[in-house]
Amino acid sequence: MKEKTNYIKALRFDSLTKIYDWLIKVWLREKQFKEVAIETMKLSKNDTVLDLACGTATLLIMIKQKFPDVQVYGIDGDENILKIAEQKTKQLDVDVKLEKGLSYALPYPNGMFDKIITSLFFHHLTDRQKLDTILEIKRVLKSDGILVVADWGKPKNTLMKLGSLIVQAFDGFEVTSTNMNGKLTKFFTDNGFANMFTIKCFNTILGTIYIYKFSKN
Repeated sequence: MKEKTNYIKALRFDSLTKIYDWLIKVWLREKQFKEVAIETMKLSKNDTVLDLACGTATLLIMIKQKFPDVQVYGIDGDENILKIAEQKTKQLDVDVKLEKGLSYALPYPNGMFDKIITSLFFHHLTDRQKLDTILEIKRVLKSDGILVVADWGKPKNTLMKLGSLIVQAFDGFEVTSTNMNGKLTKFFTDNGFANMFTIKCFNTILGTIYIYKFSKN
């Protein structure tokens, strides 16, 4: 049975949603790490892509502008942040499909997506939710599909460790500990994903972001 717990929103508090884009852009080297994550997917014409926990759609927009022939879907559990995503995509006339939903109960058929990408999301999940989410990703990903994960990992040095304490204070020390202890990838490799590669890591004001690539086992 899937775990029922409180949903942790981006930056945790609704009042901070309005500064989310600014914070990610200025503090977390957003353009650099998201460009690497997109490149890691190796997108092809007419691929169908899911951005899991798409937030304000920055990554979706980057994908669609660079690869206009790709079908792009985004899902997020926070309706307030989805409103921002809808506004941004309409203003830029970007054709993406946005939907509200939870990662451990995805509203998509089996094997729908060629590629799935997720950014700064898994550290919000309890270990049980991580497992349920991974099983759902595996279900909706094609047999030869690719998964790319960009998220916090074990801090590279003492300065990164100090910065990561801010993330843990906002999102909770218990749920973030798996990421910060460098144990996230084991959840994937133990549950149906293989050929794991650590593509690159980025040191930021708030800790170290890792880019991982997986294929279905």
